[in-house]
Amino acid sequence: MKSLSVLISRISLIILIITSCTKNDIPVNIFSGKIKSIEFRDSANNGAILYLEYDSTNGNLIKTKNDSLHFEIKIGAIIDNEIVIRNNITSHQIIVKVSVTKNIESIILLDTITAIRTPYISAHYYSNNVDTTTEYGDVFVSNVQNYGFATDGYNYLKNTVSWYISDFSGGYNYYEDTVDYTFSTQTYNTYLPLQNPLRSIPYVLSGNIFEDITAVNLLELNGYTIFKKNKNLIQTVQSANYGYITKFSYVMNALNQVTEMNVSNPNGVGTSIKYNLTYY
Repeated sequence: MKSLSVLISRISLIILIITSCTKNDIPVNIFSGKIKSIEFRDSANNGAILYLEYDSTNGNLIKTKNDSLHFEIKIGAIIDNEIVIRNNITSHQIIVKVSVTKNIESIILLDTITAIRTPYISAHYYSNNVDTTTEYGDVFVSNVQNYGFATDGYNYLKNTVSWYISDFSGGYNYYEDTVDYTFSTQTYNTYLPLQNPLRSIPYVLSGNIFEDITAVNLLELNGYTIFKKNKNLIQTVQSANYGYITKFSYVMNALNQVTEMNVSNPNGVGTSIKYNLTYY
């Protein structure tokens, strides 16, 4: 009986070991639910598809590319609170300075040939919340500032944007607007373009809203942002002073992921740009 008992114990131990190994050996798909590609098209059907690649050890975004255009952008690891973004078609690099809380503090364009550094965007925070952003612009449009952010605790509801435009006589004219946001009932559960309240040069010139999805904004996928993520998807962006109203519509899949986003012209009519997304 003792021999039988020992045998049963040993068999049980073997089964336990095999079961444990089987459970531990099941690979975890760290890419599951991450964005695989983003396609964007304007009203004339001009556009491109970007493919996103992630680090297999930590799941961070490390590269975006377009094979047909032979275009590739690499996102470096954080070193001394800086992230360097490089591309394969220009001598310029994007240097993103971040805080220990993953807030983006500044963005600088570096020409690696001339070593000239050009400030692009800076952000200031109060109690870890964005207070003011500045897009430096150029000689024509400059010092585009966004401030006075109002929230309901879940979503950004409005902000003020101001800017200067050159009058070509050596002076500048000052302009200001208030931008209001409304939201759909759909949850914002991953990265999408144009979901932050940053209104920049295309907006102040024409009412068009634009976001470069090839580089800095994709850092949101790695947790680096200027703004805290809205709880819901934006439904409209409306100007208080200039009559612009941009409308958003979405197509969702069964997993509540946005597979298509349509953004209207600044008069609220037609489609200015369309995004299609796929996921791992």
